[in-house]
Amino acid sequence: MEEVPLQPKQEKLFGRSTINRKTVLAWILCFTATVQLMFLPSVLPNVFEKFNMERTIALKWAGVVIMIYTATATLGTYLCSRLSLKFGRDRMILFLVILGTLFLSSLSLSRGMVDFILIRMIQTGLIAATIPLIISIFATEPNGGTIGFVNSARFAGNAFGPMIATSMLAISSLTTLYLFISGMTLLALFGFKVFSKSTFHPQ
Repeated sequence: MEEVPLQPKQEKLFGRSTINRKTVLAWILCFTATVQLMFLPSVLPNVFEKFNMERTIALKWAGVVIMIYTATATLGTYLCSRLSLKFGRDRMILFLVILGTLFLSSLSLSRGMVDFILIRMIQTGLIAATIPLIISIFATEPNGGTIGFVNSARFAGNAFGPMIATSMLAISSLTTLYLFISGMTLLALFGFKVFSKSTFHPQ
């Protein structure tokens, strides 16, 4: 009889091998990136009010603003994913998160709808590309549990983004909101870069 080789132990979904420091930090970074993408619709009326826009015109602009920056987010994801093949995934994540967050902070400097939309378009194009790049770090994992866990940050960000925006705006201003989300993202990036093993090494 031939000896039957020992089969590798099946990893539990959300077991110790799936959730570790690296995956938790990646989850937090994906969460903050998603919050950057999803917070704006809940506070758009306040943005329009800042620009002294009439209600009827504001309602028409709301859909246009969301459509435009959704398109640039899609385009940015495609282009930056291709650029990461040339410049390295980890460098691209670092560059995109920092630059996208700086553009988010600069929304407070906009003086009209045109420059607000332009800044938001660039910002979403940059930050949206970080999410698939972060998830791709775990593409070589033996099962899909790790990717599924990190990917769940997108759903949490979708839910909590508007909640964070409206809660912050209830006690503060739009500028404070932009800076708060920016600071939250940079802290998440710092934690991921410093405390996550084998991450952000040059490729």
